[in-house]
Amino acid sequence: MVNDINSGKDAAVSGLGIVILPNLATEEELKHEQLVQLLAALKLSIVDLYAVFHSREWIPIKVKNFLEFLYR
Repeated sequence: MVNDINSGKDAAVSGLGIVILPNLATEEELKHEQLVQLLAALKLSIVDLYAVFHSREWIPIKVKNFLEFLYR
């Protein structure tokens, strides 16, 4: 068990097991046949994601950009 997408992906590419990852995180590895998609018909449930921050005033640009990314 890992708590990082890249660590899980690296372990799977190294042949250490299987991993559940977002499609976006595995595009290159699937294209270069470093990974094989299993259970493609299996759809995981969507989870809610919340962004909590101190104030709407003086939001750092990095946080603004991240929030814009989440809204897409």
